[in-house]
Amino acid sequence: MDKSTTQIIWIDDDIKFKDDVLMDELRETYQTVSFFDKAAEGLQYIFNNTNQAIIIILDIDMPKMNGHVFLSKLREVSKLIPVILFTGINENTEVLSDFINNHAFAFIKKDAGYEEIMAIVKKAETELLTRADGLIEDALEEWLLIQDKQKLDKPF
Repeated sequence: MDKSTTQIIWIDDDIKFKDDVLMDELRETYQTVSFFDKAAEGLQYIFNNTNQAIIIILDIDMPKMNGHVFLSKLREVSKLIPVILFTGINENTEVLSDFINNHAFAFIKKDAGYEEIMAIVKKAETELLTRADGLIEDALEEWLLIQDKQKLDKPF
């Protein structure tokens, strides 16, 4: 089976996940799976690779740059990258409004099974690949709407 070229970027300060069963599953499915235990390093990697199809698995509760700050900084550069929040924090006590406003893709508890997590990653990949095409079509349509109708009749 061919591996997907979509990159998986996992950012979590708990390095035990670096060698987790889920990482093995991800590596079987995706060509590039990278783990960062420092959010700033992961963010810099993403900024340097925005031309790639990327899915992020992000811990919310990290030192120096938590998930709220990370997602806010990411959205300044790209709104296309799906971010799956992967955390042990209770979603009933966590303020989630900024995650919703910054288009977090999903919220998964750290005790979820790898089958459930893999299903969400696959769903994020499907949406990423189809949404990018849709955004290009939307941008082209918006451009056409603002053009002078007489110019549109002339060949480019």
